[in-house]
Amino acid sequence: MLRIGRDLVVLGIAGSLACHDAPTALPSVQLIVRSDKLQYSLASDVEARTELVNLGPAVVYAPMNEYVYVERHEGGRWQDRHPWFAVDGVGVSFPVDVGDTLSGFSMNFAYVDRRPGVYRFVFEVAFDSLGRRLVPEELRVSPPFELTP
Repeated sequence: MLRIGRDLVVLGIAGSLACHDAPTALPSVQLIVRSDKLQYSLASDVEARTELVNLGPAVVYAPMNEYVYVERHEGGRWQDRHPWFAVDGVGVSFPVDVGDTLSGFSMNFAYVDRRPGVYRFVFEVAFDSLGRRLVPEELRVSPPFELTP
């Protein structure tokens, strides 16, 4: 009887461990983030545009607030991440389906104080609608672009 009880305890512990949520691998996704130019001139350009294209195979979700930021490269690192607009609507997020393009509002260079330098855009998108599992940052950033005098 003691042996049966011990076996049931061991079986119960093993079952408990087997039912524990194991870490799951993130889905794969291929995104393209781009700006309309790689170099802008304050003498002739007023704004920059950016977009994220979801090539699949998974849907990603953008938050229903700020979903794209600009960063400046200075001192060997990316810093000063700031959005220049926000969206409002129903729900926590909205889907960017496979094949869809998510565009940001045009960013006027006054937003970065018309300051020459190297910048990039960063989209905030996640694998889940609650934004708990962000797509790795390296997949959701634009190539750097330069703003010249």
